[in-house]
Amino acid sequence: MGRFGVKLVVLLLLISASFFFFSLYLVDSAVQVSTATMRGYVRELEGELRRVPPVYRELFRARKHRFEAVADSVATSPHLTHAVWSRDREQMGKALATAMEQVPQIRRLAVRDRSERLVVERGREGEPDARFRLHRPIGSTGWLLVAEFPIDRHASAAYRRLVRKLDLESPHVKKIDRKLEQYSLKGFMRFFGGAMLLVTVVGLLFARRFSRRISRLSRATKTVASGDLDVAVPTRERDEIGQLYGAFNEMVAELRRNRAQIAYLQKISAWQDVARRLAHEIKNPLTPILLAVQQAREKYDGDDPVYRKLLEDAAEIVDEEVQGLRRLVEAFSAFAKLPQVQPEPVPVSEVMDDLRRSLGELDAPGELECTPPVPGFDLLVDRLLFRRVLVNLVENGFEAAREVSDSPRVTIRARRLVHSGVAVITLADNGPGVDEGLMDRVFDPYFTTKGSGTGLGLAIVKKIVLEHSGTIDLECPPEGGAVFTIRVPVG
Repeated sequence: MGRFGVKLVVLLLLISASFFFFSLYLVDSAVQVSTATMRGYVRELEGELRRVPPVYRELFRARKHRFEAVADSVATSPHLTHAVWSRDREQMGKALATAMEQVPQIRRLAVRDRSERLVVERGREGEPDARFRLHRPIGSTGWLLVAEFPIDRHASAAYRRLVRKLDLESPHVKKIDRKLEQYSLKGFMRFFGGAMLLVTVVGLLFARRFSRRISRLSRATKTVASGDLDVAVPTRERDEIGQLYGAFNEMVAELRRNRAQIAYLQKISAWQDVARRLAHEIKNPLTPILLAVQQAREKYDGDDPVYRKLLEDAAEIVDEEVQGLRRLVEAFSAFAKLPQVQPEPVPVSEVMDDLRRSLGELDAPGELECTPPVPGFDLLVDRLLFRRVLVNLVENGFEAAREVSDSPRVTIRARRLVHSGVAVITLADNGPGVDEGLMDRVFDPYFTTKGSGTGLGLAIVKKIVLEHSGTIDLECPPEGGAVFTIRVPVG
């Protein structure tokens, strides 16, 4: 039962307790009235009542000892004990029948097992209503013998005389009943009236508070439906409504993240189109420009050394710039032609091995600390594209760390979130980190803080991660460096 249910139960218990204590007070008052009225009649019955109990007790005590002795004798009889040990029901029945034949006072005998279930029973027909019952253990078997004996008729007759005496006094008792009924009726009417008023007031207060909390959630839902995802409801209470508030806030946060991811992918798609057009427009005139400058240098037959030096320098500058533009065109083309993600289960250890091999081929200028988890698990990723993501981030980490350290280092850790189906991969470097004012722009296309960068690396990284149904975040801890956290599904 949840917290909200507990609160409701406590409320009902409090109401029930108030009913109980009020009823207790009324019953006490009624008992006082009836006691005062009955006192005179009790004196008249006192003599008769005093004569009956001593006779009955003495008779019952004597017969009780007799019955106990008989029951002990039957319970300890070897025949019955042996039958119980052997679990022979037929022999048990015979033992009980023999005991009843020997002792006419026995009205009923029964054997019950350790769970008090009836195993065998023997009885006489026409047994009286009043009976005396005894339970005796059958040896050390743990089973029980149940023996029933009749109660003395004289005691029953004395009891009947007492009943007749009470019947003669019934008119007086009825008179008392009427007085008690009138008194109780008025008291209970007052009590239930007050109780109903209390329950109504408490119910209204409780319903008002409950409806106010539901209305708050309803208003927040309408706000979300209108497109505003910055809404949140307070979650101070920890009952079911509070849990519902928490789930609503998580849902809105997830919608906010999804909308931001969709907006980012749309922006990336637009920039890809721009990159495609720029690559096309820049690539076409590069070759004619380079050929024109080379021809101008080769066709000059004059002997002016100054002019020839000018042509040589111009050709060299144009060649360098054209090569730079070609690299930029290649970057634009790669960004514009990102392949479609095709995820499949890949062991995380193999992902780490692929990263180490790629960096070994590139002669990475730094220390890479890469520790796959034990035991391992699978990542649901496109192996080639996800390796590109990790290589890009590690290279950026080395390049940033070289600015402040002679020993660039990047540390990679992978772990699986329990019961969530998500893997978390963190890449931390020992570089200078990122300025707080630039944190929101690092994944934007063409944004870079490096003099020779194109600003497409992290944009490509984020696009690939998002297309894996994952997320990537950047944090800069106070001790320095940058930490990229990637979350992707597990295979």
